[in-house]
Amino acid sequence: ALTKFWQVLTPPTPAPTIRTLVKAGLYDVSIISPSDFFEIPYAGVRAIVDPKTADLSVFPLTSIPNLAKHIQASVTKVNSKSVVLDSGEEVFFDFAVIATGAKHTGVGQVQAKALTAAGRREELKVVAGLIKEAKNIVVVGGGPVGVEVVGEIMEAYAGKQVTLLHSGTRLFEGQDPKMHKYMAANIAKHKGQLVLQDSALRWDEAAKVLHTKAGKTLPADYVIWAAGNKPNTSIFQGGDLAHLVNEWGRIKVDKSLRVEGQTNIFAVGDINDSPGFKLGYLADIQGTLTAANLVKLAKGDKKLGLYAPPMQPKGVMMVTFGKGDGMLQAGGCVCLGGILGKFKSGDLFVGKARKEYGVKA
Repeated sequence: ALTKFWQVLTPPTPAPTIRTLVKAGLYDVSIISPSDFFEIPYAGVRAIVDPKTADLSVFPLTSIPNLAKHIQASVTKVNSKSVVLDSGEEVFFDFAVIATGAKHTGVGQVQAKALTAAGRREELKVVAGLIKEAKNIVVVGGGPVGVEVVGEIMEAYAGKQVTLLHSGTRLFEGQDPKMHKYMAANIAKHKGQLVLQDSALRWDEAAKVLHTKAGKTLPADYVIWAAGNKPNTSIFQGGDLAHLVNEWGRIKVDKSLRVEGQTNIFAVGDINDSPGFKLGYLADIQGTLTAANLVKLAKGDKKLGLYAPPMQPKGVMMVTFGKGDGMLQAGGCVCLGGILGKFKSGDLFVGKARKEYGVKA
């Protein structure tokens, strides 16, 4: 039997994809991951204020049926035909899919450190407690995640002073200006503060202030980092594929998402240099395409499907503001508020994701 290796940190994409491969019965499938759980990352904006969402969005690998063998370890190096584990063991593969995602690079981030589902839920509850206690909160980053975090906190805790700090001239740069105007108005309506063209320099946790590069001092009992994601491609360093990591830290791939020059290694999600924004639904599309291509390869079909993100160049973006508001951009069309905006905001697709993974209620 052929062997497929999968390295997972927190992205949800691998689960349905791996299940597709296991059900096809064409591969001997293994997952290599240091943690024993999956987390739905786009639910994290609500998981830090709502314990129920935290519990539902984090679940053990063992709760996902048909998920293959789990090797609980970290990968330290990727080569063209093998990976090296933190134990020093070398694991060989016929095909590999790398889906290591990205990590935050700033202060106040809520990146998972726990290696168990119970531990991760506890981490989220600790953050939720810090948010509840804080009077002044600064969210750094004016993209979809930053805006959604602000909306969740403002809805859950009316009266808190929430500041959104963004280095650009407007929110959602590169997207329709209507999106900025709508969310900026929402923040103002909830008595929040929007600071543009400035960035975080240093958080003095003891003094409870955030110093900015422009010299401002913002009251900050707590800081949440929602900017500056860095692709998790360090495992390529030191291996024979290191030269394929570009200047932005992303691994170069062809149109079928295979690592450039490799016929047996795919890279999906935040770590690759494919066109388009790095959003959860696009990672899902990439995972589905990769599973289909691996099935083709197992059957001797070398005509692989190609990745084509929908409605480019602006793509599709749904941004929520609490449980009852949001907006949708689909290509050149922008829908503000109303039923389309609420389509995602209800449960942030947690129910849909759990159903796809086969996780019971």
